[in-house]
Amino acid sequence: IVNLIVIDEIAGEPWGPTVPDNTTFEDAINVLKKHNLLEKVPKPIKSYIRKGLENKALETPDNSFFEKLDVHDIILGDNEIMCKAAEEKAERLNLNTMILTTKLEGEGREVGTVFASIGKEVLQKSRPISPPCAIIAGGETPVTLEGKTHGQGGPSQEFVLGSSLKISGYNNIVIGSIDTDGTDGPTNIAGGLVDGDTVKRAEEKNIDIYENLIEHNSSFVLKELGDAIFTEPTETNVMNLYIMVVLN
Repeated sequence: IVNLIVIDEIAGEPWGPTVPDNTTFEDAINVLKKHNLLEKVPKPIKSYIRKGLENKALETPDNSFFEKLDVHDIILGDNEIMCKAAEEKAERLNLNTMILTTKLEGEGREVGTVFASIGKEVLQKSRPISPPCAIIAGGETPVTLEGKTHGQGGPSQEFVLGSSLKISGYNNIVIGSIDTDGTDGPTNIAGGLVDGDTVKRAEEKNIDIYENLIEHNSSFVLKELGDAIFTEPTETNVMNLYIMVVLN
């Protein structure tokens, strides 16, 4: 049995029908109890877990099951492979490069500001790397929606707009972010690209980037500025790619 795997999670662990799963229904019950959620989950889920406790045949196959089979798990793509490919491309462009992390997490717009702050440090102090350079990261930076009404956007779009507020006026810094499946959030936009002029150009169009971030309306801003990235659906997903280029 050969299992061809594409990994799209922060943990970076392969999964699929031929990958052992040593967790149990009892584990699931214990997690729900620990967080006081057992009585809050939908009845069908609770019913299924309880059936699993009573019938061991419903457990997912563990290591002992797959030891009897000739199984080969081959990872075709993951965030690490993607980031290394981006690094190789940047090196061919004669840029100093570093992969900051392949496990970037946190609220999109907030992580974007932190990422941008690193770019300013590079420009002013040449650390953790000297310009001209490309700083590459991968991961998932979700968006928390407050309330029932909000605009349209996605994690990658909020990431770059959040970073644009930090690099305003720094024309030597460019930041891009894309969702590798080509659809960032519930949109047909893969991501966006910003630089030190983004805030200024938005203001000239009477667009308040901060207010649109609060309203989760990042797609509107990027489309109005012509800074949205469109790739069409890529039919794959290895999480998000974040790239910052800092020039002298």
